[in-house]
Amino acid sequence: MIKQLFTAVVLLATSTGAVSAQDVLDAIAEEACSCSREGGVSMANPEEFQMQLGLCILQACTPREKELKKQYSFTLSDFAENEKKAEEFGMQVGMRMAFKCPELFAGTEATAMDEEWEEEVVEDPMSYFVEGVLTAIEPGQFNTLLVRDDGGEVHRVLWLTFFENSELFATTAKVGSRITVEFYEDMFYNPSVNDYEWQKVIVGVTPN
Repeated sequence: MIKQLFTAVVLLATSTGAVSAQDVLDAIAEEACSCSREGGVSMANPEEFQMQLGLCILQACTPREKELKKQYSFTLSDFAENEKKAEEFGMQVGMRMAFKCPELFAGTEATAMDEEWEEEVVEDPMSYFVEGVLTAIEPGQFNTLLVRDDGGEVHRVLWLTFFENSELFATTAKVGSRITVEFYEDMFYNPSVNDYEWQKVIVGVTPN
C-alpha cells in the first residue's frame, strides 16, 4: 500500500491546481508534510523517500480513522484490501500536500508515472456515500441537495449530471424522506471568493 500511496501523491503534487477546502485530509496532509520534513529524506534517494512518505501518511491517518469513516465512509483496513482505493486516497492527500510542502517534490515529473494508470484514475473518481434525510433542494444554475446525516451534519451535494432516479428530485416533493447519496469530490471555481473550492457531486441517489 505504501507504494501506491507514494505514486499517487507524487503524481498529484506535480500536476494539481489550487486547493482551499479544509477537512480531515488537510490535517493528514499537514502532518504528513511535517513528518516527511523531519525524516530528512529527499527525492535524491527515491526508495527511502517513498518509504518515508508512505509511513508518514499512514501515521497521520491512524488517529483520524473515525473522522475518515465519518466524512468519507472508509477506514485504513479498506486500503489493505483494495489497492485501487489506496491509490485514489493517495491522490486526494497529494492534492493537499502539493500546496503545503511542494519543496518535498522538487525535481519530480508526473510524466515519469504510469500514464495508463493516471488516465484510469481521472476517468473513475473515488466515490463516497452519505445516508440521511433530504432537508432541502436549493435551486440555481445547478440544483443542490441538502442531506442531514444521523450525526446532524448537513452535506451539500451538487446535481450536475444525470443520475438514476433523478426525476424524483425535480421538485421538492421528496424533501423529508431518507435517501442515500453516492458522490465524488472535485474542485470548482467560485467567483464570489476568487478561489477553487471542493464540492460534492452526485453520482446517484437511492430512496430508503
